[in-house]
Amino acid sequence: MRIDERWHQILGTHDGVPLSGVGDCNAFGLETTEGLVLFDAGTAIDPGEQRRALSEAGFRDGPRHLVLTHAHADHAGGAAALAASYGTVIHAGPLTAQWLTVGDEASISLPVARSAGIYPPDYRLTATAVDHVVADGVAVRIGDAEILPLATPGHSADHFSYLVRAGGRVTLVGGDAIFAGGTIVLQDTWDSSVADSCASIRRLATLSFDALLPGHGPAILADARSHVAQAMERIDRLLPPLNFI
Repeated sequence: MRIDERWHQILGTHDGVPLSGVGDCNAFGLETTEGLVLFDAGTAIDPGEQRRALSEAGFRDGPRHLVLTHAHADHAGGAAALAASYGTVIHAGPLTAQWLTVGDEASISLPVARSAGIYPPDYRLTATAVDHVVADGVAVRIGDAEILPLATPGHSADHFSYLVRAGGRVTLVGGDAIFAGGTIVLQDTWDSSVADSCASIRRLATLSFDALLPGHGPAILADARSHVAQAMERIDRLLPPLNFI
């Protein structure tokens, strides 16, 4: 699903229509002069669904690069399948890289998520190597795109958002740090933190960007900073943003 001249939504749900398998986050692809850069990988509960979605979006050869926001299974569970199918180069933050490389299900709260019925009982995280560990505030250039990693813990301890400059526009790939309407996801997992989420949103509120591509819910292609401002209205009153779920 093309959403502008450079960006595609490849996995997840768009306007209520599923683009890929059940349980996948929104995964957005950016066309660059070095090929497709995909942000997040979905679950790959059915790797065939992942390949089908990429093919239907016009990317039969898959993504050249995968950039992960965090290691929760709906975002990073499909990383191993992409590496195996396409030789995709994987980029991730330090904790995501550590957990994904060894398949650490406990650290990404997968056992409790399975128990809660979020994933099938037989779903497992497939370990895979991470090729490049990103650093907070150190830009990565892929072709004609500049990708700035921003540590934004709160939803999870390992969470990164990415400020992407390409084609004259600045896009915030927010993962699960913030959603439309200034909402967030806090849940009963070991590393979900109200204080960290509020601090991360304060950081995002200092940035300029044209669009917000969140891990769930609708993409915001205009006036995106107003959604961060909605979250800040509550934070400034010492209240957490409203919960997306």
